[in-house]
This record gives sequence, structure tokens and C-alpha cells, in this order.
Amino acid sequence: MRSHTLSRTAALARRFLGPGTIATVSYVAMTFFFLVPQSLRPHDTVGYVGDSLDSTYAIAWTARCATQNPLDLFDPPILHPHRGVLALFGHRILPGLVATPVIWASDNPVLGYNFAVLVGLVLTAAAGRLLGLALGLSQTGAWATGALYGFNTYQINEVARTDLVYHGLSTLALLFLLRLFRDGRRIDAWSVALFMWLQGLASSYLLLYGCVLLGFVALAFLAVRPRLAKARLTQLVAPAAAALALSWPILGRAWAANREYGLERELPSGMDLRLLFTTTETNIFWGQLNAPAGLQSGAPHFIGFVAMALSLYGLMCAARRSVTLGPSLLPARVWAAGACGMALVFGLLALGADMTVWDAVLGPGPYRLLYRFVPGFDLIRLPERWTLLMMLFVALLAGLGVTALSRRSASAALAAALLLPAEHLALLPTTQRLPVGREVAPVYRWLEGQPVGALVEVPANGPLLVRRDTVEEYFSLFHRHRIVHGYVSYAPPLSMLLRRAAVAFPSPSSLATLARAGVDTVLVHRRPELPPAFHKAVREAIANGSLVSLGVFHPGRTLPAPEVRAPNMRGRPVEVAELSFGDEVLRLRPPWVAAAPLPDGRRVRDPRWRWSATAGTPELLGDGDARTAWEAVGSAGVEVRFDRAVDVTGVILPVSWRTRWPRRLEVQGLTADGRWVRLGRLGAGELVRLVEQLMEHPGGARLGFGFRSAVAGIRLQTPDLHSDDEWVLEELEILSPATR
Repeated sequence: MRSHTLSRTAALARRFLGPGTIATVSYVAMTFFFLVPQSLRPHDTVGYVGDSLDSTYAIAWTARCATQNPLDLFDPPILHPHRGVLALFGHRILPGLVATPVIWASDNPVLGYNFAVLVGLVLTAAAGRLLGLALGLSQTGAWATGALYGFNTYQINEVARTDLVYHGLSTLALLFLLRLFRDGRRIDAWSVALFMWLQGLASSYLLLYGCVLLGFVALAFLAVRPRLAKARLTQLVAPAAAALALSWPILGRAWAANREYGLERELPSGMDLRLLFTTTETNIFWGQLNAPAGLQSGAPHFIGFVAMALSLYGLMCAARRSVTLGPSLLPARVWAAGACGMALVFGLLALGADMTVWDAVLGPGPYRLLYRFVPGFDLIRLPERWTLLMMLFVALLAGLGVTALSRRSASAALAAALLLPAEHLALLPTTQRLPVGREVAPVYRWLEGQPVGALVEVPANGPLLVRRDTVEEYFSLFHRHRIVHGYVSYAPPLSMLLRRAAVAFPSPSSLATLARAGVDTVLVHRRPELPPAFHKAVREAIANGSLVSLGVFHPGRTLPAPEVRAPNMRGRPVEVAELSFGDEVLRLRPPWVAAAPLPDGRRVRDPRWRWSATAGTPELLGDGDARTAWEAVGSAGVEVRFDRAVDVTGVILPVSWRTRWPRRLEVQGLTADGRWVRLGRLGAGELVRLVEQLMEHPGGARLGFGFRSAVAGIRLQTPDLHSDDEWVLEELEILSPATR
């Protein structure tokens, strides 16, 4: 009886402690080691202010909607007064659903974010391992494939953007697509659609990439076995239609937003090939290779020298048919050649518009074809993320090399498998601790119970520090009110206008702009770096009744500095990056400001007019094409001189999500005696009119300056002659009461 019990126990142990369980546990352990020091404090630590906090907010918002009101999912309370901004937002629905039990049990959004990261990394590694097993790799080779695919340098760099580490779902879709081509089972077709639907729930970005991946594989099969491939692909029609129908609530809103705001990006530059051989400065195995890389664009994409050596060895063995594989969906020489081709294609696509090798441009890149002919790629900002999928095929070839090596020496294969991810191991360059639980500033808990229409926090971040708006996003999880702030891929023009007003707080024009947009509450953080003039202006606004103080709260909001790990792996001292001596809540009650009327008249243009500016191409302002824009940084202004005196009734600047102008702006006219005189300036009335237009038509509006004067030229000028402000203007429309 005892021996029977022992045998049953041993059988259960083998079943539940098999290779799959051991591999999963090892991937969980690797997550801990690859995310040090963030993994040492998962309850209050993320990578850095910016994308990490944005992911934390998105995941926590999804979790809250899942447990309280799912209908609110598409309307996160950021970017007030806009509604339904999920279409402008990296939604991260699936990571949010994954984190929901953790956030519900702990009431800790940071812990939920780190749990979602853990699941994403383990999922990707496990998906790579399963695909490796399906292609006949040994257990050691398949484990190595998953380890490299799930924990390579760029994958860990993208942890801050949680949705982007869930590309293992596309890998699982690829696995079932290969099974569909081999067996023709309907369950495999539905599995492909299921995993691509889940991929869309995780990230619209990766859904686009995954569709291209499956499209390339399908085209390859069509080229080799056209009749069989067509028969198999027809089985995908119904599942794909079902997945599209389920995804339409998200994709449809994104499509509508693209039309409303006219969203598109210029052809992105991509990356230098050098980054494929660049490590982070904290890499334990190699140290820093090549120049320091960035945290977003221009990040390290280290392939790994061990990975390249094993991949070449695996390719050689497959070509010579000297490697014996297990049961496989495809012959080794076929899929190895295909993996090599896919790795090269995705590597070239990652280079973006032009193929750049150590700062030398070799010529246009194939990414231009995707940008021009494939819908959706005109919205992609970073082509370099193609290396996420490139590393899948590098990992498969490296796993093939480990498998071939295991036929000669099991110990050598095991050592090679361990070295594959080990050469990518590095301490995270930056980590950021966040207040959680009782550490959250008391003002946010107090605000939760107060009637607030919309909230703005000051001092606010300028347009170049938009990623720091994620701090306000994070703290809005605790007070639960609508906020002006928000970090999205495409900021609506009204959001940019309100951000500028928050930066200019408490000027009369900023108060009028905020109030017209429905902002009624201001939270002031009394930081030591604020000049005395700011506090004086706030007190004056309170004295004249424009602001009403509701209370001061101590301690104020404090955000610790990023804990930067030096290359020698000794932590630098942690200093306070943001400290508030106290937080004051103000009610906004400025006097009513009338909106300035838009000027009347008809636009006039003449090719004989002379356009000039200290930077950029000012002629684009008069070409009648809103798709072109004059762009300059630090310029004092732009001017156009007429060939004769023109009776001008005003000027119009079309406003879109791309438009930028200096904080102070004047319209000047050139008189007959050669003097430039001021005809108008940007004031509260013009801004209020702009707010009213954008609240009615969020996609665009017209900033107008009305006057009546006969002038020989028009100039847009900023009084700040040494300003570093950015100019981006599509057109400068000059109006006249009549044309000849």
C-alpha cells in the first residue's frame, strides 16, 4: 500500500513538475533578476516617470472599470474636457485585466503594474518555448529560445510600456497558423483569431505588427504551396471576421479619432544598426558597448554575441542536415531558412526610413513601403520596435544551435543555453519610487470627497516635459476627478492650449482660458524652486476674487528622485526630485471674458510676396496646403512682405494637433514709411474664442486676430527675442475685404 502511494506521488510530481512547470518557474525567477532593483520593491517602484507611470495609470484604470463600471472604460478622466480619449491612449486593456485581482486585493496600482509586467514577460518567454518545441527543438533548446525571446535587452527596455511586452500572443497565433497549414483543423484557425484578438486587447501597436508577421508567413506558404495554402486560409475568414467584430469597439473609436483629428506622422527615422550591438551601461556580462543609449527612442537593441554564434551554428547544421529534431511542424532546413529571412526583414524594417550603419546612411529602407502602402503605419512613431519580433527568430535559430550542440554534449548545450540570456543581464538604469497607501499626499484623499468639475495642478509642465504629466495621471487614481493633464501619443489641440494656460498660471488670460474649459479647481504645490513673484501673483488673484483658497495641506506632495545605478553597480545617493512644502487647493472664479470675434474677409495670396524667417521654410505658410508646415525652434518670428500696400482686415492661423506658437505672440504690420507697428496680440479674448471653437470641434480651429490696416507686410513676432519656443504653423492666412 505504501509503495503504491509513493508511486502515485511520484507520478503526480512528474506531471506537475515537468519541463513546462520548471521552465515557467525559471522564467518567473528570471523576471526577478532582470528587473533588479525594481523587483526588490514591486509595491512602490517603477522604471521612471513617463511611460512607466502611464502604464501604471492605464492598467489601474482598466482594473477599476472591470470591478466598478465597465462602461467607463473608454472615458478615462484625463485630458479634460475631451471625452472618450481611450482612442488617443495606449489602452493596455489586457494587462489591466491581468492586474485586476492584484489591484482589487491590494488597492495598490504599482503592485498591479509590476504583476502585469511579470505575466507579460513570462507569457512571451513561454510562447517562444512552445513554438520552439513545435518546431522540434530539444527541451534545452526550446527553453533557451524562450529565455532569449522573453529577456533580451530591448524586451527589458520596453517593460516601461507594459503592453509592448505582450507580443508573445502574436507568437502563439503564429504557432497555430503553422498548425493550421499542416493539419487544416478549424480549431487552429479559431485559435489564431483568438490570440490575435487578445493581442489587440493588449496593444493596438502589436496587433498591427502581428498581422504583418502572419501575413509574411502566409505569403511564404502561398508561394511554396499555393493550392493548399488557399484552402487553409479560407478557414480563417470566419474567425477573423469574429475577432474584428469583437475588436471594433476599440478599433472603430481609434479610426474615428484619426479622422476627427487628422492624425498622422511623418516618415520616422528609425535607428542606427549600431544599436543592435549596444548594451545598457549596467550590463553585467559585457559592460557598456558603444555609446550610451536612450530609454525610449535610440534604446539598446543588443542581439548578443552568444546568440549570433549559436544562430550561425544552428543554420549551418540545418543546411547540412546534421541536426536531429523531434516531431516538427516543418523540416529544420525549411523553417531555419525562413527564420533567418524573417530576422533579416524585421531587422531592416527596424532601421526605419533609411538604412543607417554607424551614422552612415546607405540608402532608403524597406520600411518606406509599409509606411506608404499598409494602413496604420502612418501612425507608428518608432520602427525600431520591430526588433521585438526580430528577436523571436534569432531566438529560434539560437535554440536550434543549442539543440544541435546537445547531440554532442548535454553539458555544453546547457551552458550555452544559460549564457544566451545571461549576456543580456543588467541592472535597470533607473528606478522611481512612488508614494502608495498612506504615503500619498493628504490633499488627494481630501479632494476625493469634494465637488470638483475639473482639476489642474500647478506648477505645470511645459510642452517638452509632457511625459511628466503622468505624475498627475497617477495621483488622479486617488482623488478620482477629471484632470486637464495627460500623456497621450497625440495631444488634442485644446489639451495643448490648456497646458500652456497652466504653465502661465495665474495670469488673467490663463485663468480665463481654464475657466472657459470648465476647470474650477487648482491644486498648487508650493515647491522651493518657485519664484516669489508666483506666490505674490497667487495672493493678488485671491485678493481680487479670481481665486478662492479652500485650504492648505501638509505634508505636500513629494516624489523621490530616480535611483540611478552607476555602471560600477553602486547606487548613487537618492535625492528628492520633487518636494512641496504644502499643497493649497484653490477654487477658480475669474471674471467673465468675452471671446474676441474672428476677423472677416477673404484670404489673399500672391506668388510675388516674399517670405522670410531666421529658420525653417516660411514659404510653406503661403502654399495653401495645410499638410505642410513651417517649423522652427528659437526663431523670433516670420514675416511676409507684399509687392504693394494691401488692405488687411486680419490674419488667421489654422490650429491642429501639430500647431505650436510662442507663449507671447504679436501681429505686426509694415507701414509705408518702413516701420513695424503692432496690429494685434494674443490675449484672453483670442484664447477664449479658441477654446470655444475647440470644445465644439476638437479636431481643429482658427486662431484669429482682427484689425483694419493698409500695410506692406505682416509679421508674426514674439517679444522674447531670445526665446527657445517652438513654432509649427501650417498656414498664415491674410484676409482682405476684397480681391483683385
